[in-house]
Amino acid sequence: MNKERNIFVITGPCGVGKSTVSHRLAQTLDKSSHINADLIYEMVVGGYEFPWHDEGKLTELLWLNVSSLASNCLDNNFDVVIDYIVFPEHLKYIEKLKCKYNIVLKYVVLMANEDTIRMRDRKRPRKRLWGTGL
Repeated sequence: MNKERNIFVITGPCGVGKSTVSHRLAQTLDKSSHINADLIYEMVVGGYEFPWHDEGKLTELLWLNVSSLASNCLDNNFDVVIDYIVFPEHLKYIEKLKCKYNIVLKYVVLMANEDTIRMRDRKRPRKRLWGTGL
């Protein structure tokens, strides 16, 4: 059986620092990959919908792609760090990998106060703003 591998799922509200924390965490691991699921979601160009308007089709495609990338990394003995706004129901895609790999799933929720989140959101490029009237 392969050596135990880790999948870290780093989640929390927009602007809390998921990508920063995920990248730094990945840097501390011997063999690791950082899957920034926002970038995977934004691969869709024609037919793109904001995640909060998606009725599930793009979210399903996102998790199929994230799972495939994670599987490729696990096949090559890499730990995986995924960052995205991940609800517990999305973990079913990651749980499927447990059948094939000896993985430990670590689900981490980051939080910050509202002022910090608003300040960070305002610094984003306009197309990446989540809040309205912030």
